[in-house]
Amino acid sequence: MIFYPTSAATNSGSSDIKHSNNNPTITQNLAIGTIWVNDNTGEVFVCTDNTKDANIWEGVKPNLKISPTTTDIVDFFEDGSGVALFQFDNSPDDTGGIYNGVEQGDVEYTKGKFNQALLLNGSNACIDLSSQMTGAYYSFSFWADWGNRSNRWERIFDFGEVQGSSWQCLICRHSYTSQLCYRNGAYNIYSDNNYIINGELHHYAIVQDGGTVKFYRDGDLFSTTSTSETPQQHSRSHCYIGKSNWISDEMYKGRIDQLRVFNRALMDDEIKQLYKEQ
Repeated sequence: MIFYPTSAATNSGSSDIKHSNNNPTITQNLAIGTIWVNDNTGEVFVCTDNTKDANIWEGVKPNLKISPTTTDIVDFFEDGSGVALFQFDNSPDDTGGIYNGVEQGDVEYTKGKFNQALLLNGSNACIDLSSQMTGAYYSFSFWADWGNRSNRWERIFDFGEVQGSSWQCLICRHSYTSQLCYRNGAYNIYSDNNYIINGELHHYAIVQDGGTVKFYRDGDLFSTTSTSETPQQHSRSHCYIGKSNWISDEMYKGRIDQLRVFNRALMDDEIKQLYKEQ
């Protein structure tokens, strides 16, 4: 999530001017008011916050910022659209501290895309989010390695009620296939074939934009389909990561990392930003 200003900024707080062929980074822990000039592009930034977790450099407009990292920012696009972020860094909790989970079964953590990832065994391990996920959700982003075998209907998540409820919000494998199943109401929506890649860690994103559902992999649009349903806010009593509300479905086997939930439809370039976040 890096934005570039189109004209120079002015500085009234410091006379320090730093020159470089690159934009400022978190390693440059300089005084507030320091000017940074990118000699390659002519872009100019001012340090407005030099604390470790912020270290923000702003251009001429307040919303044009460079931050050192975005992997632990829940509201990634700074517009209130980020609902939850599950980083799974040895914890089942939401990074924002709101939608915290409880480990069930033999939950493990292993190397992921960013630090640690959730590792589920496909038999008894999942994260229980209880009745917390009640909102209307339109976009989802996550990294996943679905393991080396296909578990039938295995869930990335299932925010819902009991089996057969019309109020499921879920993402899972379509039966034993390489298609992904998305449901945000009473009906299943499927990606094209070969969307899921077993045994490799990839970025996946699903966006519902009106009556269109878009499936992305590694930042690129993979397939689209249509739906007559609209995401709804509803009380959901049984919300899980890695487990289904249908008793006959298998549990997820593999890794899940950086699971993000959004309350609006993301655009193509925003999905690319999520894929390229660092």
